Amino acid sequence: MINITHTPKNLSYNRYTIESDNIEILIEDCVKRIRPQSKKYYESELKTDLLKYKKSLIDVHAGMGISYVVILL
Repeated sequence: MINITHTPKNLSYNRYTIESDNIEILIEDCVKRIRPQSKKYYESELKTDLLKYKKSLIDVHAGMGISYVVILL
């Protein structure tokens, strides 16, 4: 299951946190939110970061105006 929460910060209103305990579903959901030219990079980076740190970030440019904090529970 995916949990998406609006988590605005100062000067960064368009920020969301995406959480799941299933890494494959989490990556699959996140890749849908990324601009086409950045998808390949983020597919590998998300998996690496989530396995190593349990957390990653999709920046505002790749997220088409929205930044995402991605957390593996």
